[in-house]
Amino acid sequence: MNVKLFPSAHPAAYESQDAETPGLVRLTRLEATLEATIAACDSDEELAQEIALAKAVSSIALLTGSEDPRIAEPVAHVIDQAYDACLAGLAGAYAGDDGALEAALSAVRSIRVYVVHRLPTRSKPPRAA
Repeated sequence: MNVKLFPSAHPAAYESQDAETPGLVRLTRLEATLEATIAACDSDEELAQEIALAKAVSSIALLTGSEDPRIAEPVAHVIDQAYDACLAGLAGAYAGDDGALEAALSAVRSIRVYVVHRLPTRSKPPRAA
């Protein structure tokens, strides 16, 4: 089985200056990493599972270790909680807990939804009469 590479840990260029945008990108990358890991771990091939877990650890470590000054402090705090959930999920997966990665994915999704709801809503301009 060929294991796909995980999303790049390096943030892309942003046109928006919103403090939450870089945080949302990181959370989306965490979700994609966990989803790919879960898919690979559903395989019956033990080697594929080990490679997937190792790549997930590497990807999450890169995201955790690279600070982004554009991320506001409250958002950075909840992203740290997402990293912790990912690492706990990976530790559980290494220990044989089949639901650990799913629980981590659920936590990251909840955190992403929280950050999305923090985004200011822009009002629509008035329509011409």
